[in-house]
Amino acid sequence: MTHKKIPRPWSALLLGASLAAGAAGAHAAAAMDATLALIAGAPAATAARHLQRSAEDAAADTVAVTIRFSGSPFAALQALGVRLGSTSGNVVTAQVPRARLRQVAQVPGVEFIEASRPLTARLSLSVPATGASQLRSGAPLHWSGATGQGVIVGIVDDGLDFRHQDFRNADGTTRLLSLWDMRAGAQGTPPAGFSYGSECSAAQLNTAIVEGVGSAACAQPSSGNHGTHVGGIAAGNGQATGNGMAAFRHVGMAPMADIISANAIARGVGASNAVLDGIQYIKARAQALGRPAVVNLSLGSYSGSRDGTSNYEVALSNAVGAGFLITGAAGNEGMDPIRAQAELAQGQTVAVGYRIPAVEAAQQVEFWYPGSYRWSVRASNGQCTTDWVPADTPSYTRETACGEVAISNNGVNPLNGDRQATVSFAPLPGRSHAGQWSVQVQAVQGSGTLSMIGGQDGNGGVFTDHVNPVTTQILTDTCTATQVLCVGAYVTRQQWQTLGGQPAANTGHGAIGEVANFSSRGPRRSCSDAARCPLVAKPEILAPGAMIISALGQDASDSRTDSTVEADGQHIAYNGTSMATPHVTGAIALLLQKNPGLTGPQVRQLLLSNLQRTSFTPASLPAFDPAVPNPAGADAAWGYGIMDAAKAYAATPAAGGTTGTIVPSVVGDARSLTLGATITPAASEAGAPLQAYVVALLPGGSIFTLGQGQWQPLAAGVRAYGPISGGQPLSVQVFDHLPYAGLGLAGTAIFVGYGRDEVQMIQQQKFKLIYTMTE
Repeated sequence: MTHKKIPRPWSALLLGASLAAGAAGAHAAAAMDATLALIAGAPAATAARHLQRSAEDAAADTVAVTIRFSGSPFAALQALGVRLGSTSGNVVTAQVPRARLRQVAQVPGVEFIEASRPLTARLSLSVPATGASQLRSGAPLHWSGATGQGVIVGIVDDGLDFRHQDFRNADGTTRLLSLWDMRAGAQGTPPAGFSYGSECSAAQLNTAIVEGVGSAACAQPSSGNHGTHVGGIAAGNGQATGNGMAAFRHVGMAPMADIISANAIARGVGASNAVLDGIQYIKARAQALGRPAVVNLSLGSYSGSRDGTSNYEVALSNAVGAGFLITGAAGNEGMDPIRAQAELAQGQTVAVGYRIPAVEAAQQVEFWYPGSYRWSVRASNGQCTTDWVPADTPSYTRETACGEVAISNNGVNPLNGDRQATVSFAPLPGRSHAGQWSVQVQAVQGSGTLSMIGGQDGNGGVFTDHVNPVTTQILTDTCTATQVLCVGAYVTRQQWQTLGGQPAANTGHGAIGEVANFSSRGPRRSCSDAARCPLVAKPEILAPGAMIISALGQDASDSRTDSTVEADGQHIAYNGTSMATPHVTGAIALLLQKNPGLTGPQVRQLLLSNLQRTSFTPASLPAFDPAVPNPAGADAAWGYGIMDAAKAYAATPAAGGTTGTIVPSVVGDARSLTLGATITPAASEAGAPLQAYVVALLPGGSIFTLGQGQWQPLAAGVRAYGPISGGQPLSVQVFDHLPYAGLGLAGTAIFVGYGRDEVQMIQQQKFKLIYTMTE
């Protein structure tokens, strides 16, 4: 921050006025905290006993403080030798000569001075804000308590710098169980069941660590540091440091969890399909090890239905089960005009302004409307105009002097009963698509709300009218998946120390304790058939998302001299719901450590019923009730409130209490699949008469149950697989060496569950999706 320079005579006059007010009166003592009042004017030795100062501060005999101020006292402070740092509202960081403390306290406009306090070893501010750090104790790397030990944290992202010390054990070996390099052209052997990329085992990763960058053992890099930063928040142990800074100041949520990484959004990888592959890869590894896992998805798109019905959303929801959870980022476009909304009466035409920047990439506008309606769409920029494209026109393309415009005004989507329309603009040789356009929609039949999406962020095409200061209904397709826990962001940090000990600040995301202004808002988009896409409260929970200090990878795109790099040179400050999401991921790892068999509904109940408040939390937030998925008063920004990992952990029943486990066993593929599961009832169920159930849900909705080796339709009655005797584990054999390719079973979901009867099994969520058939 810069300040207007005051001519020297005025600076001297202000200094004289402050001195005339009295050097050591009662005002000076009252204007500083007890620590400063104690050492003000005292000998250096006394100060040393009461302040922990850097070597530089001690040599200069200065004190690190924060100053609350009103008006503009900066010139007078500088005249006293005060070195000003960053400003956050009415508070500025500063270095004050110890002998001048009392004089500084009497400068007009100085309201209070407070000593800077040393921070203990943790991920600064954000992890303690969740309550997670109070759940562990002991020496670093040898913690006890809630650490995520025994749980797998899956990072599906742009890679993870496995060489970073935060992802290594005390002896230098890797904490990763494996890593899947999904890039096109990756050299090596793909994971079992996949035909692309290269899997690196823990042994290969350790070899690569010893051999250094360029090792042929595992060449996978991270791409831009996003996944590395995310992984550090969820599961970093904080041991990396440098520049003389103390280690373990930036400890993640679950610092002793194991990690599996899949770089599904790295260069040359195919978007959502690769994400789903990465999830299944992590799930298969976790199941083979008999371990619980939680997967972090700090990624997503604003394209598609985003109502819970798309293939991608449903696949995400299907992957969630007992001991396997997924979190998703809400998005960072709460302040970007990439969604427009207008009311459209039958027979009316609405024109929505859309500005395309001078970029080479195509830009696309998308909207959905009820299948019973018939709306037409066209695009114009004054010079170039398309034809009106009516409903049921899947493809229309026109080359114009303003580039190419392609429009699809599709038929009714069978998944949600809606129509999807897209307008895509692309440049042609010598003909740019950049400039101001108008996307026009005419309601030939049916009236309703037009909701248009115009991009993935504010860096591409944006709407120029029919927008609001805060963009709503802009959640990613990852977080709109029904069973994915959708995470928004709130502010826990505005200041940090950069390389060379320089202060830095970012106060542009909101006040501490407030929902971050960038955090994408809900609600989830609603299709026209409520039975297919019932409304649910999204986002569901907030976690720290600004500014979050976590791991800085070796191949990060950020400059090592960037002001966001933290003082140790091994960590960096980022903001986003991408940073909020791994806080929840790590919290779930702690819950799974205590109870590995927790289901999605149980985790939701624990997290959403045990929240914390700040002074900004709306009093009107509804209480979580699983029977009311879309409560009255659901908040588009706050969800149910701010996560409190400590409260949720305390409320989690220990394993062996009321929740049993179902661990699948999957060997083979569509050519020869052996599928089974082991059911272990809870200790409290040892004397209860229990039945095991196997259910197959076919893509068309037909349901079959397996009993005494025979499958029969649900209409013939629910058949139990067999009894569970004395609460002992039961091995369920669903089928052995079944070649189902070509049998028309693709999409069939196999569930295994147990209970006193099928009613208790369903009501208490004592079942698990163990496999979905492919091909």
